[in-house]
Amino acid sequence: MRILLLATVIAGLLSAASPEDQVREAEQQWAVAGVKADAKALERLLSNDLVYVHSYGLIEGKAEYIQQVWSGARKYDSIDHEAMIVHVSGDTAIVSAKLHLRGANGSTPFDHFVLVMHTWIRRHSRWEMVGHQATALN
Repeated sequence: MRILLLATVIAGLLSAASPEDQVREAEQQWAVAGVKADAKALERLLSNDLVYVHSYGLIEGKAEYIQQVWSGARKYDSIDHEAMIVHVSGDTAIVSAKLHLRGANGSTPFDHFVLVMHTWIRRHSRWEMVGHQATALN
């Protein structure tokens, strides 16, 4: 009985989070999933309609992005949000953020600062990233 009560309270607190806070949490989950190469989490967080534009011009869809991360062809050692602004309008959110990315593409290491614009849409009560556009700062 206590567990059921606790679960109900926690569910109520989670549902009370503002849409902006929900999107911030989705951003953090995306970063963690990228570092852990967690294909299951990425599958849940990324829209089937994803357009992922890297700072060096490569454009990938959902399947390509997940495959590159999961296989280790693109390895993220860290994805750190250094600044983030979230704008929500209905079931759409735009995130502008400065990220510090460390890792490797194949055997070539990278340590980049980028500005990103992420587009998130709310489907079936959860946020999915539908767009990623990055601009290199260094």
